[in-house]
Parts: sequence; C-alpha cells; structure tokens
Amino acid sequence: MLFEKIKRRIVSLYQISRLLGFWLGLIVFLKYFFVKNKLIEVHIYGIKFPIYLRTKTSDIFAFKEVFVNKCYEQQLGLEPKVIIDAGANIGMTSIFYAAQYPNAKIIALECESSNFAILKKNVALYQNIMPLKKALWNKNTYLNIFDPHTYGNVTFQTREIGSTESIVDTQVESITVNEIMRQHNLEYVDILKVDIEGAEMEVFSVANTWIGNIGVIVIELHDRFKPGCSEAFYNATKQFEFEVRKEQNVVFKIRTPYKASVL
Repeated sequence: MLFEKIKRRIVSLYQISRLLGFWLGLIVFLKYFFVKNKLIEVHIYGIKFPIYLRTKTSDIFAFKEVFVNKCYEQQLGLEPKVIIDAGANIGMTSIFYAAQYPNAKIIALECESSNFAILKKNVALYQNIMPLKKALWNKNTYLNIFDPHTYGNVTFQTREIGSTESIVDTQVESITVNEIMRQHNLEYVDILKVDIEGAEMEVFSVANTWIGNIGVIVIELHDRFKPGCSEAFYNATKQFEFEVRKEQNVVFKIRTPYKASVL
C-alpha cells in the first residue's frame, strides 16, 4: 500500500515536471502534496493567466488530465464559436479550450459550491468564459449533490431531491441543453463537453429535441457509477458518424459533414 502510494507520487512528480520543468514541477509537487489548505498558483506556457489549485485535493488530477495527458486535445478541423463545458469542475477544460479556440464563447457549468468557487477564480480574467453554477440534467429543476467518496472533488454526483446519500449541496439548480441555448440565444453548439459523473444517462435519454444542433460531443462515460450511461449516449448519437476514443474513457463523436455555428 505504501509502495503504491510512493509510486503514484513519483509518477505525479514526473508528469508535472514534464509540463512545468523540473524545478518548478518539484516546487508545485511539494506544495501540493505536503501543505494543507493552501491555494497554489501555476503558470503554464501557452496559457494566458495563472491556474489555481487547492493543495491536498483532487485538483491535481483534473490538471494532469487536461494539460499533461491532453485528454481533450483533438484535431477537429474546425473553428468553434460556441462551447458548453458541462461538469467544468475547477475550469481546466474551459481554459484549455480558451487557449485552443480564443474566439469561442465558452459556457462552463459546475454545480458543486467549492469547485465553483475555484472555477470562478480560474476563469475570472477570461472574457470569453462564462461560469454558471448549475447542473446539466434532463429537465429544469433542483437537485441534491452527494459525495461518493471515490476520487475527491472530481466525482460529485447529482440526484433528484429526496436522496440522502452523503449530501454536500441541496437545492442546486439544474438546466437542460435546450434551456442553455434559449437563454444564450444559441442556434448551434459546436462542442458539447460532458463530464457529469453519471448524469449523462438522464441528459441523453431525452436528447432528441437538441441533439441535431450539436456539432461535436466530447464525453467521459460513467457506467461504473450508473449502468446505462453508454447505452443512452449511443442511442442518442446515431447520427454522429465519426468517433475517436482517448484515455480516461473520453469519447469524441463528430457529426459529418460538420456545420459550424454562426454568432
């Protein structure tokens, strides 16, 4: 057990140093894993503004997934104008997309309060990222958030009101894709990124009214949390002809021919 923990830490140090350089990577590593209750500032080449991570949380895993492992990097051959980042956590993917597509309007949804606070701080200087404290769902309602105690701050899950499972937030407002598009006067969404810890089953079970207005879906599927997620997703996306799979169960589904949005 101790050996595995040490091994994971060494791997983390190596991965962080690959991105930041050895000395800066070492400083971030030491602060992150050995200093409690601190917010550390990280600067990445090519990213306009600093990124803030909470020490001794799962923030480093979200950071590595996006900027080290590049799970959301894919040559799509398009210049998106509208991106929805559902399950934005602390804003890593939104920032990645802002760097890759600086002219895109990015709507970042995060429903858990502590994550949302850091999300707002991380994207505060980006004029094209709009953080919203809401949960993507199949109807406009209110939900509870519970903590399954699996991978820290990246695995909070939503439930209908009435659940009693380790609730960390109550009466969190949910929103549908249709409602996002209505509120923001959007006719088309170029990229819909979805990492919502199992709620994709509810979202894609009733996707027929909006799925035709999406160009690319980037999704992490969570059948391990909620069986039926993949079935709901693939049933809803039969008209998407091109698929790419990456690590962390990230799936890109791309409509062909692609129709770009107009703002």
